[in-house]
Amino acid sequence: MAFRGLAVGAIGSPAKKQRIETKSTHNNFDLIRLFAATQVAIAHTAEHLNFHFGFLKVLEYFPGVPVFFFISGYLIYKSYANIRENNLRIFFTNRILRLYAALYACFFLTVASIYLSGYFSAHEVSFKQLAVWTFTSLTFFQFYNPDFLREYGVGAINGSLWTIAVELQFYILTPILFIAYKKYRKIALAIFIFLIAINAANTFLNIKDGMLFKLFSVSFIP
Repeated sequence: MAFRGLAVGAIGSPAKKQRIETKSTHNNFDLIRLFAATQVAIAHTAEHLNFHFGFLKVLEYFPGVPVFFFISGYLIYKSYANIRENNLRIFFTNRILRLYAALYACFFLTVASIYLSGYFSAHEVSFKQLAVWTFTSLTFFQFYNPDFLREYGVGAINGSLWTIAVELQFYILTPILFIAYKKYRKIALAIFIFLIAINAANTFLNIKDGMLFKLFSVSFIP
């Protein structure tokens, strides 16, 4: 009993608990995110300005977008696992508020920048075109880029937002994957291996020519 009390006292001491909590709540995810965002910004800038340096080739081996998806896989799953009784309403409310507040702010800043540049004055844009673009931008079709904006900037407005549609699909899939992993691990493993094969096939075989192939590329499957 004395030995047990000594062990519990050593492990459960306030100082020890404080160190454990400090280690668990402080991490380098923000630093990794910053690196990933910087890689994407540099790679896109170099592509549009037609820059070619050896340093840029090295950065290609550390692509930012897969890094973001990889981190999100951990954090979104953990977010759902930590909710009491895995309450779907709380989970989806938290996810939507986290995502759409910034997305809506981004869209209105984008509209303001286009308007202030005088682009709308120089190009004829119908109400229908604006309505479709607004709907797709504020829902889950952010990968859609209207023809009337092809002459603005690099021809694709906020092109990196195509990832939003994929992320939303994973929000929906998270509870399903959670249950599959907890109760049907063999099936979950089989699905995992199957999706790796699909991802490889998409990388090397999908020419992304045509609507169906493009939509497949922005789905959760690959």
